[in-house]
Amino acid sequence: MKSPSITIIDPSFLFRRGLETVLKGVEYENVESYQDIDEYFKNKTGQPTDDIMFMNLSVDSSGHSISMSGRESLFKIRENSFSGRLIIMLDQLDDQIITELIQRRIDGIMVKRFAQEEDIITAIKRVNGGSNYYSPEITEVLANIISHGNYKTPHITNEFLSQLTNREKEVLLLIGEGLKNEEIAKRLYVDPRTISTHKQNIKNKLELDDSNDLIRYIMINIGSIRSILGSFH
Repeated sequence: MKSPSITIIDPSFLFRRGLETVLKGVEYENVESYQDIDEYFKNKTGQPTDDIMFMNLSVDSSGHSISMSGRESLFKIRENSFSGRLIIMLDQLDDQIITELIQRRIDGIMVKRFAQEEDIITAIKRVNGGSNYYSPEITEVLANIISHGNYKTPHITNEFLSQLTNREKEVLLLIGEGLKNEEIAKRLYVDPRTISTHKQNIKNKLELDDSNDLIRYIMINIGSIRSILGSFH
């Protein structure tokens, strides 16, 4: 099998250079590293062709949720048609974050401080071969989540979304692209207040309490939502 091209996204220069040195010292010659996703896309022309991306994912101050910058990075990867395999490097273990990443169908999940050279090589080989890779500590957390009944897959079906009007489905997809009310309004040629009304109707139909719940719901389930509504949008 051809040696994959690998990209490392991490704010720590020492970590980036260390991992790059390890990979090049084993068998992987085509390795690049960047401090963030914006720098990565600035240096790319056209659709990215990297086979594997290792990306550090930041969390919010609570330590129990992906930060907005982290979510934006995930959206930019999707919206810029990155077709390679994505391995998330976490700074810490957290049930909620791991559950969300699994629901997002991330290809690989590891914890930086536990990752040894052999774990990283195994992860590359596994995802490059088309499988997923969850490091031992991630697998242990997942087993605990499942055993306590805390892991719920999103109940997203065509029937479930059929209660939305066509315009509400459009708004739902555009929220999933990370657009704000004003941006959605411009895209749909309507008043921002109309978008607020649509969002309120969506929240009511999905039985969500507030806008943060709606955004969280969409971000967690965006893959399933796009799969179902893809032909509509």
